[in-house]
Amino acid sequence: MDRLGKLTPCWVRALPWLWLAAVLVLLAPLALGLGGGAEVDGPSLASPQRLARLGWNSLRLAGGAVVLAMLLAVPVAVTATRLGRGRLLLALACLPLFIPPTVLAVAAVRLLGPAGMLTRLIAGQEYVFPVTEQLLGPPSALPGAPIYTLWGGALVLAWGYAPLAVLALVAVLRRAGVDAEEHALLHTGPLGVLARVTLPMAAGGALAGGALVFLFALTDLAVPEALRSLPVLVAEVYVQFGVYFDTRAALMACGVLAVLAGGAAGLAGWLATRTGLGGADTETEDPTPVRLPTTAGTRMVKGSGWVLGVVPVAAAVFVLVWTATGPEGPAAVWRIVWSTARDEFFFTLALGGLLAVLAAGVGGLVGWALAAARRPAAWRVVVLVPLVLPAPVLAVGMQVLLRRPPGSLPLGLDDGLAALSQTHAPLLAVWLLRFAPVVALLVERALRRVGPETLAAAALDGAGTCATARWLLLPACWPALAGGALATFAFTLGEVGAAVLLLPPGTTTLGVRLLTLMHFAPTGQVSALCLLLLVPGALAYAACVGVLAAGRAFKSASLPSAAGAERAPRSARPR
Repeated sequence: MDRLGKLTPCWVRALPWLWLAAVLVLLAPLALGLGGGAEVDGPSLASPQRLARLGWNSLRLAGGAVVLAMLLAVPVAVTATRLGRGRLLLALACLPLFIPPTVLAVAAVRLLGPAGMLTRLIAGQEYVFPVTEQLLGPPSALPGAPIYTLWGGALVLAWGYAPLAVLALVAVLRRAGVDAEEHALLHTGPLGVLARVTLPMAAGGALAGGALVFLFALTDLAVPEALRSLPVLVAEVYVQFGVYFDTRAALMACGVLAVLAGGAAGLAGWLATRTGLGGADTETEDPTPVRLPTTAGTRMVKGSGWVLGVVPVAAAVFVLVWTATGPEGPAAVWRIVWSTARDEFFFTLALGGLLAVLAAGVGGLVGWALAAARRPAAWRVVVLVPLVLPAPVLAVGMQVLLRRPPGSLPLGLDDGLAALSQTHAPLLAVWLLRFAPVVALLVERALRRVGPETLAAAALDGAGTCATARWLLLPACWPALAGGALATFAFTLGEVGAAVLLLPPGTTTLGVRLLTLMHFAPTGQVSALCLLLLVPGALAYAACVGVLAAGRAFKSASLPSAAGAERAPRSARPR
């Protein structure tokens, strides 16, 4: 990519340095322990023993999510790559990525809660098991259920993040050679090939996908808070800083959580590199996968893949639609929900749309800079740092940075920062740092598909930087830009880790409102709120699938010459 580096302007190549500066400024309050001690009277609630217990609970929660996610992901990935045409199955299995985790938690409570459908069906009563542990305060007087335990949280997290493991497994299986499986079919049956050849070949993808699930389950706040504040580190950060205003305890929890998340991210990156999932520097064509013969055993595996890939999403939608009613009827419930949540709904859409535009612009430029960098691996790590850090950790860093004591900064900068903290700019900045790397990595990979001979031909035709970017680079990466922007929009719909700490007074998103009301509002209204939040996520998912399909069709067509397009008459230029 030397020729692309020569075409890249200096200000674009400087963007990774600005990104690094922004990350360091945001993490400086955490690294230096700024913010002082507890802001409330009395001793701090932080202690090494408490942090150790919460850290162990976080590891148990994330580890359980990995186990359950792999049980869901393996049959789906094998079915999609070895037992038939799996594009439809793969698309349906990836739908939970566009569903807010709070919505999945509500659906799980409707199924497995004290009065859930499956709870009544299995136990025949509303009270099943007590809640094992509470984060703070006396034991809850509400009826308990298995869903309010660490294993219940692991189930919901596996439900939401299993698509990451599916994608990793599918990527490895599609790149794996088919010779070993074809030769093994001469000596054993299809099930033996799956057990002895296919699954061992996919072991690297399983480890990399499991590491990704572990990382995101470790840093997710929505599910632990939705399940009555499960005792984990990420909930501790929110409670200590946002409820008890204990900055010292919050910073200590942030440090432990950042270390665990960094270790999980490093493991995921190392495994992705070893298995070839992180190989964005070269363009390789996926080999045609082997189609295993249809037998009774493979039919069972294929059926389990379709069941595990489709039934969980269908069950979530069904239980929410079924419970979105009340004594006054579903129409009255929807009128109440729409009249009370209309402002939050449009505000959430506007905020998510604005962030999607910003992420497409900033992430696209950062991806261009990564594609043109001489050492892209190191800068890739820098860009990914905000993505792997928990949202409450970044929100605490932003709050401590903005709320400086009066007179601590010259020229009245402390007053300006305090005024800035009362706007939506800090939340947008944290969201941009967290989600723009998704767009950047997609754009980088798309730009590395543009061969150096194509750039050389454009240079020989006399194309400059602007013409090459407009007629060559932008057509090559527009599916990545659009898909990344849509994914970013969907991620912000249910994001609560940073929103609960950075939203100014008087405003709230629909995800935060749902998290606040899910244990107190009537059942029908909460389910209707979930469906209301599910609609824009489903539309973003459908648009993203359409963009990817259009990108595959566009990739087969030849790109226009940049210089030729520049010299062509205006009427002949591609639109």
